[in-house]
Amino acid sequence: LFRSQAFVRSMKSLTEELGQTKCNFIRCIKPNPQMRPNIFNRSYVVDQLRCLGILATCEVLKAGMPTRVTYKELRTALANLPPATLDLFSGQPEEVLIAASMWAFEVPADAYQLGRTRVFFKAGEISRVESML
Repeated sequence: LFRSQAFVRSMKSLTEELGQTKCNFIRCIKPNPQMRPNIFNRSYVVDQLRCLGILATCEVLKAGMPTRVTYKELRTALANLPPATLDLFSGQPEEVLIAASMWAFEVPADAYQLGRTRVFFKAGEISRVESML
C-alpha cells in the first residue's frame, strides 16, 4: 500500500510538471533505409518529410504566413456576433463561418489562407483581425 501511494504521488507530481510545460517535437529524419553513415537518399528523406507534413508547413511559412489560428479559436472570438448572424451558419462547418466573416470584415484575401483545421495569416495581419473582433 505504501509503494502504491508513493507511485500515485509521483505520477501526480509528474502530471502537474508536464502540465506547466510547452511541448516541442523533434523530428528525426533517417538519411537512408540502411541507417549507414555518409549515405544520403534524397527520395527517402523527401518521402519522410512529406509524410510528417513538414513540406506543407514549409510551403505555408515560405508564403509568409507564420501566424496560425484554429477555426475553433476564431469561432470563439466571433461568439459576440448577433445571434441572427450565427443562426445563418448553424449546422455548417466552422470554416464556412470563418470564411464568411473574413469576407464581411473585408480582410484582404491575400492576407490569409484557409487550411483544413486552421487559418494562416501573413505577418501582422492577425492584429487587424483581432482589432475588428
